[in-house]
Amino acid sequence: MRDHQETPPPGRTEPPPSAGGMPGQQTGHRVNPSGRTLTILVVEDDDAVAELLRTVLNRVRGWGATVVHDAAAAAEVFQHVEVEVLVVDVNLPGISGPELLEHLRRDPHWREPPVLLMSGRPDQPLVEQALERAHQRHEPLRFLAKPFDVDQLVDEVAAAARQLRRTA
Repeated sequence: MRDHQETPPPGRTEPPPSAGGMPGQQTGHRVNPSGRTLTILVVEDDDAVAELLRTVLNRVRGWGATVVHDAAAAAEVFQHVEVEVLVVDVNLPGISGPELLEHLRRDPHWREPPVLLMSGRPDQPLVEQALERAHQRHEPLRFLAKPFDVDQLVDEVAAAARQLRRTA
């Protein structure tokens, strides 16, 4: 059984430690000038990809990423934390990323955060359907194909965070 508390809880106020020039550390992407940490939830079942996402996102000043590995854990986080950006793998165990989004949208704790959907199979119908559904509903949904460059990941999350500020 996986431990779903792999990362510090979101909402901390101190910035993550400096990365010392590691790829993905782009302090110019600070999106919360108020000094508050941007709360990012990552739902990724692959341990190596999840750790990469957590590490890269937490190295950006002003961001705090929490990683969970399945839909049940993601739903639990939404009960207790105001998630500001959601990063979701398309192919999760037992439920797809788009199905998870539909489930979360019915939850009273859902606050319509911008979503970054990811997949190593960008041509699968689930991706196209999710993007089309989001377009029809005017929901903030972005897509990133795996494998990705870490700077591209940071850019996509920063763009999602800018969407959050525009809708706030």
